[in-house]
Amino acid sequence: MVLKDGELLLSKRHEDPEKASSLLNGAGTWTMPGAKLDFGLFPDSFSGKPKVMEPDEITEWDWFDINNLPSPIYFPSAKVLENYKQKKFYISR
Repeated sequence: MVLKDGELLLSKRHEDPEKASSLLNGAGTWTMPGAKLDFGLFPDSFSGKPKVMEPDEITEWDWFDINNLPSPIYFPSAKVLENYKQKKFYISR
């Protein structure tokens, strides 16, 4: 989950289920960045515009107000958001 100034970074998964490549059927949904990151290790600041690096899976990146998100949200990401809003498991700096 990447938050900056009250905005959440999300990517849109490809509309084609073959290209969205997931066991959880997330084609056409908005999702949080996915990758391996050691717990708690993230730069304090970052800049620049997100760039699509895997166009066969992700069609766009954008920042959204955390209280005004696009839909549909990929259900694993929706669960992370729900936990975040209930202050479960997350660490604030």
